[in-house]
Amino acid sequence: GAGQTLRMFVEQTLKEMVDERVRVIAV
Repeated sequence: GAGQTLRMFVEQTLKEMVDERVRVIAV
C-alpha cells in the first residue's frame, strides 16, 4: 500500500543522509 511505499522512500532518504555523513567523516 501507500504506507509501505512511503516507508521505503523514507528509509532510502535516511540511508543517503547517513552515507553522506559517513563520507564527510571519512574525509
